[in-house]
Amino acid sequence: MLGETGPEWLSEEVKTGTTIIAIEFDGGVVLGSDSRVSAGASVVNRVMNKLSPLHEKIYCALSGSAADAQTIAEIVNYQLDVHRIKRIKRFYCHIYVNI
Repeated sequence: MLGETGPEWLSEEVKTGTTIIAIEFDGGVVLGSDSRVSAGASVVNRVMNKLSPLHEKIYCALSGSAADAQTIAEIVNYQLDVHRIKRIKRFYCHIYVNI
């Protein structure tokens, strides 16, 4: 037993990752992503929305730790709302990008 490496599947590399795509066209941008959340080699959630709305025209594509990504999206969403309320009534994407 000592010195054995175990079954072959234990030594195989685990491949995980998020797939996010954005395609630009004349009228705007189309965003898409996969919906699976993994923990190691296991899929723990098959239906997570990885495109989080920050504003009516701004989305955040989530990847990495699900909890961390959602928290960051919520913080940015809050900052955008505060900026909109305090500063301007009209939407200017080039201003929001720098927040």
